[in-house]
Amino acid sequence: MAYVEMFIRDKKRFQKSIENLYESPLGVSALTGTSFNIDRSYAAKKLGFKNISNNSIDTVSDRDFVLDFLYNSTVCSMHISRIAEELIIWNSDGFGLIHLNDKIVTGSSIMPQKKNPDAAELIRSKAGRVFSSLNNILVIQKGIPSGYSKDLQEDKELTFDSFYSIDIILDIAHVLQRELLHSKRLREVTSHQQHPKNCKKYLQVSRYGTKFILK
Repeated sequence: MAYVEMFIRDKKRFQKSIENLYESPLGVSALTGTSFNIDRSYAAKKLGFKNISNNSIDTVSDRDFVLDFLYNSTVCSMHISRIAEELIIWNSDGFGLIHLNDKIVTGSSIMPQKKNPDAAELIRSKAGRVFSSLNNILVIQKGIPSGYSKDLQEDKELTFDSFYSIDIILDIAHVLQRELLHSKRLREVTSHQQHPKNCKKYLQVSRYGTKFILK
């Protein structure tokens, strides 16, 4: 359920970013507006925008919407990567809490019988790729003056690449739902973890006669 809360926040962030896109740039031209006598508000309404941008110099260089998308994608992919990491650990011989389906594991080139959690590992690497796109556009934007600069053409490749990456991450994450839980092993591990808490609670209550609040 902890991850459910994370994904709810992810969804809210993406929705908020979409709402921020309803601002029409039409009429700002390349920098200082257009000499044609147009009604920007009327055009924006006809095109489905809620508002018009207020400053043409800012509008042509504004890539906040790109930053929003890349940041949201970075956080979302980070959350999924955390799940992937836990599945890798839980699937290992040291834990043995789950068993990944044979359809989502692959053998080794030297040991065909081995079952590597490649799908989960790819999520981790893809997440890093999305992180780098966010950092890349931040580095580009921190060095340009107001107005449009050719540096900003790089935003397309970074945005599209991150879009495809997060799409792949979500597809792989959906496939990872095929893991099987080892119920007996889970009960063994969780029952052992309760012992330290129970001992601490017993010592606190027996010594001070007060209730102990577990966090």
